Amino acid sequence: MMTGISARAALAVLLVSAVAVFSACDAIDTASVEQQPVAEAYMEAGKDLPEVVLSRTAPIDAGPGGQQGIRNADVFIDRLGPDGSVVQTVPYRTTDTVGFYVPDSPTPTVQGGTTYRLRAELPEGGSIRAETTVPTAIDLVASENTDATFQSPVQPSFTVTRAEVRDAPVVLLFTTTSQLDFEALSEEELIAEFTPFYADAYDPDEDDIEDFKVTQSPILNEANYDDNGDGTITIDFPWIAVAFYGENEVAVSVLDRALYDYLRTQEAQQGGLSPGEIPNIVDNIEGGTGIFGSYARASETINVGRE
Repeated sequence: MMTGISARAALAVLLVSAVAVFSACDAIDTASVEQQPVAEAYMEAGKDLPEVVLSRTAPIDAGPGGQQGIRNADVFIDRLGPDGSVVQTVPYRTTDTVGFYVPDSPTPTVQGGTTYRLRAELPEGGSIRAETTVPTAIDLVASENTDATFQSPVQPSFTVTRAEVRDAPVVLLFTTTSQLDFEALSEEELIAEFTPFYADAYDPDEDDIEDFKVTQSPILNEANYDDNGDGTITIDFPWIAVAFYGENEVAVSVLDRALYDYLRTQEAQQGGLSPGEIPNIVDNIEGGTGIFGSYARASETINVGRE
């Protein structure tokens, strides 16, 4: 029951297409045929308020493409004060793409360390509510070995300021975007630039090579980075997060509680557990399913050479 709406939103707004929060039926109770509203939005510290995507799940037997965008909802994002009171309300408006909503102008900037509430009143009745507290913004302090040989023991590393995250450990995620020209290069030329893991994984009959342009690491916690004791942390770049040789943009993101819970439970589902052991996806949407999450990020460009 993957929705093209949510997949495009994840590509455009979030960290990487692999997050695509409603991929397959991970976030949805597949034992139920009852339709549920789905909400999706991602806040980045220091950036404009994001678009919001609303859709409905489809019955199990609806087949691919059954999920539909929701028209004519009343959508708002509230900025809350420390005491939980509403400091500012931003109304959203519809767009030409069904299910996509964007904030009215002028669009406020997302403030790190601040809590936001998503509200959506649905045309057929019912409502959606969700909250996220945005991690404080991070800065890239230093980067090393940004011109590196693939799988060299001397990995690229990044030192960033430590974010404050409410009610969650500091966890990070690398997102890598290949800078190869996907429009000018042929599929054969792009395949020749795959790193070994992705070269083995790619099936030209089943896969779209564009889907490999953006890749991500697993969630990385305190066991994977060094706390420098001066308000900064240093983390090595994992080679699994790069699909193509050459120039790549690498973003380091710190996740809020909602994204952390969603991704860690998603990773558990994909870990080969038997059905009785698979935990439910944890989402923060009241009145439906989906994700309203936030993150802070910093980025740098690296160049990955062949062994």
